[in-house]
Amino acid sequence: MAHHQIRDDAGRSRRVQFHAPVRFENIRGPWRLSIALEAPIVTWGKDEHLFAYLHDFDLRSVQLILDHYRQTTWDRRGASAYPFGGGR
Repeated sequence: MAHHQIRDDAGRSRRVQFHAPVRFENIRGPWRLSIALEAPIVTWGKDEHLFAYLHDFDLRSVQLILDHYRQTTWDRRGASAYPFGGGR
């Protein structure tokens, strides 16, 4: 896995981008999915300083990310969203 820094006009580091293959274990601390750039990205770190495009994660990691979102959706909706267990 490689990464490089994106710098602003003053030469300060703005973001650090991780390149394929990125693993879920590279994410440290809280993270979120964003569409701030031209494709979905996962951001993490202080001030979301670190990021990787979703398509740069390996297949196992993409599945883990989607599973986290699925579980969060189920937790938010509660049992009333799936009264007969159809969603799980």
